[in-house]
Parts: sequence; structure tokens; C-alpha cells
Amino acid sequence: MLMISAEIVNETAQILTRNAAGLAPKNALSAGEGARQTDYSNRWLAVDPETRAKIKQDVLMALHSPIQKAGNVAAQADPDILSLRANESLTAVVHGARKEEP
Repeated sequence: MLMISAEIVNETAQILTRNAAGLAPKNALSAGEGARQTDYSNRWLAVDPETRAKIKQDVLMALHSPIQKAGNVAAQADPDILSLRANESLTAVVHGARKEEP
């Protein structure tokens, strides 16, 4: 997953590669049915915290991509999952914000 998240923020990668890289974490974390979603959430929480933080940071940084399509793919994260970790996500956004941005 770390290699995939690195491609999400790679501004020199082809857009198709970045799109596929953005969909991989989304598909690994989002399920259409409740039981499967619980399994996916538990699997995510079993990943070591440092790796989870890096993946979250990369996905959030892709939202700032000047290539709009890359940001759109990153924005497909399930809001229910994000709401479970809102504080951590907001902290990652604050730490990932660039000073030169408004």
C-alpha cells in the first residue's frame, strides 16, 4: 500500500497510474455491505499506525493536486469511514498544508 500511496502523490506519473493508485485504497477500505465494511475497517486498523498515517497523508495531499482528476479520485473516500477518524484526518490535513497556500 505504501508504494501505491506514493504514486497517488507523484505529480510526474501518468494520470491513469495515479487514478488506479487512488482507487486501490478506496476499494480496500470501502464496501457496499455492512459485514464486509466491518472486515475492511478492521483490516485497516490492523495496519501499523505509521503506515496508516503515511497513506492518509498521501491521499490527502492528492486532494491538493493541480491535476484535478487526481484530486477527484482521492476525494472518493467513504465519508462514514472518514468520520470515524475525523480528528486524525484533520490533523493530517493541517500538517500537510503548505504554508504558501491560502
